[in-house]
Amino acid sequence: ESLTKDDLDEICADKELYIVEGECHSAWVNSLLLKNQGITDETPDIAPGLSYFEKDENGHKTGYLIEMTEARIL
Repeated sequence: ESLTKDDLDEICADKELYIVEGECHSAWVNSLLLKNQGITDETPDIAPGLSYFEKDENGHKTGYLIEMTEARIL
């Protein structure tokens, strides 16, 4: 099970959080970062199946980013 934006919001909801996985292939972000960057559930993936936002069973972005570097979203 991966961290979600909700987990990170519990830690810090008033500042943007961007946590990069050790090999820089994935990252976890909180809700504030998504909001400030204009990323919504309707924001398309950069490269579906390769570089994408993980979604939950209801189609909502979880805050887990796969194959996205900082430069691609910030």
